[in-house]
Amino acid sequence: MLKKMVLILMMLSIWTRIGNAQELYINEFLASNTACFPDENGEYDDWIEIYNADDQPVNIGGMYITDDLSDAIAWQIPDTDPNATTIPARGFLILWADKESEQGPLHVEIKLSGDGEQIGLFADDTTPIDTLTFGSQTTDISYGRLTDGGEEWGFFGYPSPGEGNENGELGIEEEEVTERIGFFLRQNYPNPMADRKQPGTAIGFYLPRAAKIDLSVYNATGQKVESLWKGWRPAGEGTVQWLPSEHHANGIYYYTLRYEEKLHTKRMLLLR
Repeated sequence: MLKKMVLILMMLSIWTRIGNAQELYINEFLASNTACFPDENGEYDDWIEIYNADDQPVNIGGMYITDDLSDAIAWQIPDTDPNATTIPARGFLILWADKESEQGPLHVEIKLSGDGEQIGLFADDTTPIDTLTFGSQTTDISYGRLTDGGEEWGFFGYPSPGEGNENGELGIEEEEVTERIGFFLRQNYPNPMADRKQPGTAIGFYLPRAAKIDLSVYNATGQKVESLWKGWRPAGEGTVQWLPSEHHANGIYYYTLRYEEKLHTKRMLLLR
């Protein structure tokens, strides 16, 4: 009888742990980090943000993180420091994908590829909790859920590691952006692009001085679909047209302006 009670309690504990774990989400990540959010050692490493949507704290110690979904047990997160590996209710935790586990329990033995690959979080019994396959990424632009734990993903020119992804949205005032990064990327017009006869859109920007820029369009999976301008532009106002072809599917797209190693990103919608 005692053995049966112990077994039942153990099973309930496992079910509770797995149930809580199902409220964990890979919420945002940065696969090419050169100047955005250093770790505690001042190193700019790849990072993965995990969001706990549960009303209770969840300890991810003992769970597995991988960059290859065919290898669910690539790295087991240490369970020796629950203070470090416990995510508060409705909170966030950053894992450093730097293959430098000697630096602490949140430094994992995987690295992310900027060319695109996979991320998977698995329970300690290898039950999948959350998985993601992503495409090519851009340096210092993160990719994440547009709302914490939500279904829709997009790029963040202002990553928000350890914070709600609403804080990483790019809908801020022109004056604030210009003061912060020295240039400005305007919202495209028309948006959404819904006219079958004239499916194009104009993308405007302001440069305080002449410089080489890179203005590109990405789809919602992070793949570059078109380079609109790459080269020198004079100072002042500029406009570039994007004419999506019949091969571009309806949906959300992102356009990113890189100027003097700084970035600004906005979202647009294609409906036709």
